[in-house]
Amino acid sequence: MNFESARLRVHGLVTMEEYRQAMVRDLQKAKRIVQKLERVARALISNPLLWGGVVELGWTRMLKTSDFPVIADRVLQHGFAPHEWFLKIPKASRVLAASIAERWWHNHDKSLLTVRESLGIPAGEPEELPDIGTIERIKRVVKWDDALNSVDEAEVKTLGFLWLADHLIALAKISYDEGEVPIQKRAWELLEELLGISPETIVYKMEEITETLANIEVASWDEIVRLPW
Repeated sequence: MNFESARLRVHGLVTMEEYRQAMVRDLQKAKRIVQKLERVARALISNPLLWGGVVELGWTRMLKTSDFPVIADRVLQHGFAPHEWFLKIPKASRVLAASIAERWWHNHDKSLLTVRESLGIPAGEPEELPDIGTIERIKRVVKWDDALNSVDEAEVKTLGFLWLADHLIALAKISYDEGEVPIQKRAWELLEELLGISPETIVYKMEEITETLANIEVASWDEIVRLPW
């Protein structure tokens, strides 16, 4: 079996024509996502308060996809059963992300709504969030306040914007790397324009964050606070 045949099977396709059609659809989706990111970037320039919404959406995506790998003893010490931890932490991710947005931007709830509407991201079904007591216990397990003190505003924006782009890719259900690449490339370019920092510098700063967070020896932070690509 050649490479293309294997690739077709992986994606449930039968012929090269189906593959080409799927690729065309992916590239069309990619074009629309790039346009959305450019629209958001323009909005951020004219109204920097919208960063609160971008950060909350992006960090929620980043935290939810991490599963929060934490030292098991800390989970147990703070009264969580292992299965309970893995049930609570995805829902808590949204609250933790909101706490980051609150730290730098007022009225982040309003900016979140504005960004959602601009991007056409549905709010989804209302979900029951963990109560305040549970959230506080989760923060203590991962030493959340210490982690927050390890990142600055530019780094928070970086992760928020790139993970927002990743969120849009996931929502669009793009199947092939070729469809994702133009989105990723444009996201990095827009971020450089917004922050005035080169991608190389951003990657270097993220490596520094990883080293700093590693000193908070309660979790695998490099699997939590990380770049999407």
